[in-house]
Amino acid sequence: MLIRNLSAGLCNGTRLSVVDVIDGRVLRAVVTSPGPRHGDVVLLPRITLDIDHVNSRAPFDWKRRQFPIQIAFVVSLNKVQGQSMERVGIIDFTDACFAHGQHYTGSSR
Repeated sequence: MLIRNLSAGLCNGTRLSVVDVIDGRVLRAVVTSPGPRHGDVVLLPRITLDIDHVNSRAPFDWKRRQFPIQIAFVVSLNKVQGQSMERVGIIDFTDACFAHGQHYTGSSR
């Protein structure tokens, strides 16, 4: 799942299937989310995250380069709104794990 908005028209929450890593710097992936980009092959570069010492409470500024994706076995209710899925899993709702209304929202999507 993509964790950043990219200028290529890819949004935060877009589901992807990684096909290949090119020279350790670029990911080749297929868009699996429904929509106009479904099935498109996209190239995802590593992005630089700048962390300053003021916000991170670290004694120095530092940078990290990473791919803007994360493994997603489960999708939250907020990310799934507006998406269509071929298969969904049912979980045990005997414990009160959702706030009022979230069960309906998740089940109706």
